[in-house]
Amino acid sequence: MSEGDSVGAGVDVPRGTSGPVSIGEVAGEVLKGLVGDTANWPECGVCRGRFSRLIDMGDGRAMCPGCARSEADAARLTVEVQEMVARFDQRLNRWLRRAGLSDREMDAEVFGIPDTIVEAMPARTVRAMLAGQIPVKGFGLRGTAGIGKTFAIAALVKKMAREKIAGEIQAAGRRAFDPWLTWAAWPAIANRMRVASLRDGGLEDCTRIMDAMATSPVLVIDDLGAERAKAEDWVGSLLDLMVDARYKDRRPTWYTTHLKAEEMAERYGVRMFSRLTGDNPMIEVRGLKDQRKQT
Repeated sequence: MSEGDSVGAGVDVPRGTSGPVSIGEVAGEVLKGLVGDTANWPECGVCRGRFSRLIDMGDGRAMCPGCARSEADAARLTVEVQEMVARFDQRLNRWLRRAGLSDREMDAEVFGIPDTIVEAMPARTVRAMLAGQIPVKGFGLRGTAGIGKTFAIAALVKKMAREKIAGEIQAAGRRAFDPWLTWAAWPAIANRMRVASLRDGGLEDCTRIMDAMATSPVLVIDDLGAERAKAEDWVGSLLDLMVDARYKDRRPTWYTTHLKAEEMAERYGVRMFSRLTGDNPMIEVRGLKDQRKQT
């Protein structure tokens, strides 16, 4: 560049300095030539930065576009939070039903869990759930029919959801109700997939069902083993793939079953049994009678 050349929109390189002109000095001169002297720009009433244009908030305040957007977002969040809190129970109940809980499971409460089951469950996992935290590992309850296995896990999952969502509402608003729980009544799911497989495109529907179960942050498989058994059942193969995916991604799973350990391993395969129960131990519940026959 010759001495007569200029930089930018008619801005000359500064002269009269000793040594070479820095890039910063040149950039500053170019900026002044393009937008004027920023020192004369108005100051934002929040961040104190200077901007070419401020937004009149209508209450005597003027803000830069960024601060105005932040205030608008905060105002929307405040309204959301107020609405979420005012109708919390209704929204929580809808959320739980969308996750798959039935009317009977919705009635489950922690205080109703039989003491025998309370004492059998892993204490650290239960404490995390009661505090609204998703534990690293789940567990399964194994025992005869009607002793309260489903009731116990439903009660804990409900309590976990209530505490977790309530703790996130202030910061997240409606996003606190984003889905993260899947309650799968396994006999119904297995039958649904068998029926779906008989129609065109049904296998794709089955894959979507299992993919949703595989990726759910919290999964409950209720009545595992109570489905109609079939030799070389492809539904069992899908279950194996789903459990394997959850195992690899370290997602916790809860389950109830009447099957003994050796029976589950025989029905679904040793590989599936090992991966399901390795991170989610099977808890044997003894000493309880069928509660349904007593009511």
